[in-house]
Amino acid sequence: MSADHLTHNTLGRCSDGLQTGDTAGAPDLMLTQAGPFDNGVPDSQAPLYDYATDVEPAQNPDQDKGVQETVPANTIGGGSCLTDISSSSSLQTLGPTPQFYLHKWLSPQIPSGTGTVTLDGRAELDLWTQTINGALQPGKICIWVFSRSVSGGTVSDTLAVNPATGTPYFAYSKTSWDRSQWVENDISLNLRAPGGGSVQIPEGSRLGVAIAVERQGTCPVSGSCNGAGLQFMYDHPTYDTRLVVDTHSQLPF
Repeated sequence: MSADHLTHNTLGRCSDGLQTGDTAGAPDLMLTQAGPFDNGVPDSQAPLYDYATDVEPAQNPDQDKGVQETVPANTIGGGSCLTDISSSSSLQTLGPTPQFYLHKWLSPQIPSGTGTVTLDGRAELDLWTQTINGALQPGKICIWVFSRSVSGGTVSDTLAVNPATGTPYFAYSKTSWDRSQWVENDISLNLRAPGGGSVQIPEGSRLGVAIAVERQGTCPVSGSCNGAGLQFMYDHPTYDTRLVVDTHSQLPF
């Protein structure tokens, strides 16, 4: 991490490589440590970068940092959480630039010879976030956790289910979202396979997480949704956003 950059379009396959703009590209990579900073300063002084220089608020455009996810343009299908994140046509219902509304991350592949990783169910997303421009507003996000496999160039995502609701997503909301400073939110998740039982990450597959802003739960109490949104910080030694899963399997990472 060394500079501000355009939003990574993470809605494609790993083989698509890094892409920005409307071209779907590789999800960002989840590692077991923050990205390195080669700038000769202690971790506590590591700079904050803007991960979305093409999504700038009208007010204070030089002050936002991390990834900015704006409120989706449309609510077709009942809201962001009902989006099929594996379907390009479903993602387009969010608006003409779905890469600005939903972001994906993937772990490295489970190497051959290490066996399937079985998740015991308990998980937690520790997420550093705040509103854009310190706006006083509610906030709601949608979270998907999934296993991704690839066969002959075909990508298959198996979404974990929230047993409390039976949905393939987890919703998290606040009547007043964190503002004016980065705040860590510890979001508990209970992961189950679609048919019940434990989530399995087979050899060659990856563990993934996706986050989107939900329109109805994030619009300001009064006024329009123009400019509303949330920003998220990760890949930083101080603001260590991470997905933590409980497993008794031997992890290869």
